[in-house]
Amino acid sequence: MAGRGNDDRKCCTMIWIIENFRYCCQKFEGFMDSPIIDFESLENTKWHLRLYPRGSEAENYIDLCLRRDMGGPERITLDFELVISSMNGSGYRRIYLKGQKFYETFYKKVLERIDRCKVFEAKKNMFLKNESMLVQCRMWRTDGKELKGEQFIARTVVEIERRSFIWDIKYLTSNKIFEQTPLHITLPSKKAVLNLSPLLKEGSESVEEEFAVQITADDESIKYFTFHCDLLDSLGNKLDCGEDEFWLDHLKGGAIFKLPYTHKKLIEERAKYLPKDVLSLRCDVVISTGDTTDIIESYITGIDDNICEQNFEKYESGVSPDLKADLKFMYREGTFSDTKIRTSTETFPAHTQILGARSPVFRAMFSTDMKERTKECVDITDLDSETVRRLLLYIYTDALEEDLQCQSACQLYAAADKYAVLSLKNRCSSFLHGIFSVTSACDILSLADMYQDEELKISVRKYILQNHRDICSSEEWKLLMKSHPELALEIMCLVYRNEMDIF
Repeated sequence: MAGRGNDDRKCCTMIWIIENFRYCCQKFEGFMDSPIIDFESLENTKWHLRLYPRGSEAENYIDLCLRRDMGGPERITLDFELVISSMNGSGYRRIYLKGQKFYETFYKKVLERIDRCKVFEAKKNMFLKNESMLVQCRMWRTDGKELKGEQFIARTVVEIERRSFIWDIKYLTSNKIFEQTPLHITLPSKKAVLNLSPLLKEGSESVEEEFAVQITADDESIKYFTFHCDLLDSLGNKLDCGEDEFWLDHLKGGAIFKLPYTHKKLIEERAKYLPKDVLSLRCDVVISTGDTTDIIESYITGIDDNICEQNFEKYESGVSPDLKADLKFMYREGTFSDTKIRTSTETFPAHTQILGARSPVFRAMFSTDMKERTKECVDITDLDSETVRRLLLYIYTDALEEDLQCQSACQLYAAADKYAVLSLKNRCSSFLHGIFSVTSACDILSLADMYQDEELKISVRKYILQNHRDICSSEEWKLLMKSHPELALEIMCLVYRNEMDIF
């Protein structure tokens, strides 16, 4: 991260991590605030950062400001630095201002004007990690008074739901139109339903128009969502049809997503685009209700500025990028494959040498006279295809996909345990450590208990105790009481004990 020159003074540091930043629902002039931080070394003044995800003066920019809250002396003068960076510490924007006077409830607006297009397109790989953003603020006293050095790490999680699905739309050859039967998609939380249907117009001129999808929802809890679509051709290739974002007001009137293909083109090239007279679309939906969870993750005091300047480093494996790319190509293309991994819905070509090298369970299968060796096929009926695909991708490349969420991480954890891929199991556990929330805590707790992961269980149990009022009144808690009554009772006993200790 960019520094502010040769300055050996101790500083107070706020590090703010915003998970799922891409899916913030704020429109132009809308903002989100970091948790409020109280710095003892700055006369017990309170501070927070304010971020405008879609700009405060221009719509296509991200703006940032530092705000002082109530408390402490009437005025305090500081030097301060603001840096917005990727999660791997690659500085993107930095500003350093000297001798700034802050009064109570005063804020310093720093119009960084970061271009959103650069963030989410050309700069995406550098700027966002797991679609998260890191903001760092450092402050130095200017009055010569001793400052002991403090660092807070805060995290804001933008709560989202993901759903991926294949949508098959029949082409009615007799009427020369696409079937208009709507598709109803229930979100994982089952709190909302999206309705999708082909948007068709009468008249011959409609064939010259782009094929479009109309999306509606009756639930006003959906504040923002993105829709991405791929067309699956006759060879199974994914043809990218783009992505768009929508807000609640779009849903009320019917959000429209247009494919880059006209009706005429789809029909004229039916052999390619409409195999068996079916248009197959692979759709990815990410929804935000506007809910966020704020956490103060850590507080360190008495540290020097060198430590303050250290950033989070992304987990890097020892596999070279070229080797990763080559192995990923082998996996996806099935080059020289000598076995198959088969689920109830999909078959994956694979290589016994690679599977055996990475998993002692696979190694045992292929080195003995088990049926998998003689059949040249491994049947996996207790895991879904998406989890198996993620498992194989990790086995080949030592990499996790960036769209991992609580449910998929739990399923991948179970798969890693079954096939003894311990490094993957540890990676999933680390990921789950970082996404504790009111909606995810119960699932993570039951997973940790089932697989006797004491470290994970202790951490999530601590989080539940700290947030028990919200969690114990949630639907997820009701499900936990039904499915794991002894585990729920264990938590309630700890809650009761803590409440008694307070009194």
